[in-house]
Amino acid sequence: RSLGRVPSLPGAMDMTEKSDQGEAEAQHTLGIYYNEGQNVPQDFTEAAALFRLAADQGHLDARCELGICYRDGMGVPQDDPEA
Repeated sequence: RSLGRVPSLPGAMDMTEKSDQGEAEAQHTLGIYYNEGQNVPQDFTEAAALFRLAADQGHLDARCELGICYRDGMGVPQDDPEA
């Protein structure tokens, strides 16, 4: 599932390809990139979407990151029960 990402560095491009192939670790890593604005423009909505994709596959760190997004309302509506 392509989310319209345009990474600026080759490493991010590789992560995007792996993420689009459904690799949870790549989705989580790319989510961190977007959350922190590392190698790509900062985009909290994109980060939360990537964390959700990885979390739905059981990636524990992505679940934690997604919970923080919901707790803080970053990229998703603030939602304490969902957090």
